[in-house]
Amino acid sequence: MTTVEDGVVRVALGVPRNDGWYDAHPGELEFRSRRLVGLWVGARPSRSGHAPLTVGFICFPGLTGDAVRAAGPFSAVGLVRWRAASWVYISGELAGETDLGEVTIDAEWMDSD
Repeated sequence: MTTVEDGVVRVALGVPRNDGWYDAHPGELEFRSRRLVGLWVGARPSRSGHAPLTVGFICFPGLTGDAVRAAGPFSAVGLVRWRAASWVYISGELAGETDLGEVTIDAEWMDSD
């Protein structure tokens, strides 16, 4: 993850499913003074406040609607293969990042961006 001083970054966040796939959802990360202070999944704040967050989540770096459409025939039904990563923030600072490798994602929501 690139360090962000202040501002909001749009990301694709993942929710694991029972079948080993992931659902992708639009999300935003809010930073103040290089610390994570807000996490949104969809239109609602999932975690937000003035204090830095301690939270872990799955994301799909670089996944956008254009990337899904460019992925070819497999994406015609909203499924794509994409690299997933697990990010853990402690007191707002990135404490760990794990590359989960390529996973199958249901990314139908991405078609609208």
